[in-house]
Amino acid sequence: MLRNETIEKLKTLRLPGFVEALEEQYTSSAFKEMSFEERLGLLVDREQSKRKSNRIQRLLRQAKFQNSEACVENINY
Repeated sequence: MLRNETIEKLKTLRLPGFVEALEEQYTSSAFKEMSFEERLGLLVDREQSKRKSNRIQRLLRQAKFQNSEACVENINY
């Protein structure tokens, strides 16, 4: 019961990366050996990377590039 309440509260706080990482920690036995600080650090890292990724995707959409699939590696000199 407490898990579901915690996950719902995290969703209300709009922390989707935190929710994903927490659910992963609940299901994987690899995290059981870690300290609280290590697990919390992983949760915070996941949330931060998800926010950064979402921000980049949003900025790319807002830029409205003509060719959104363009990349430097495909330039022929």
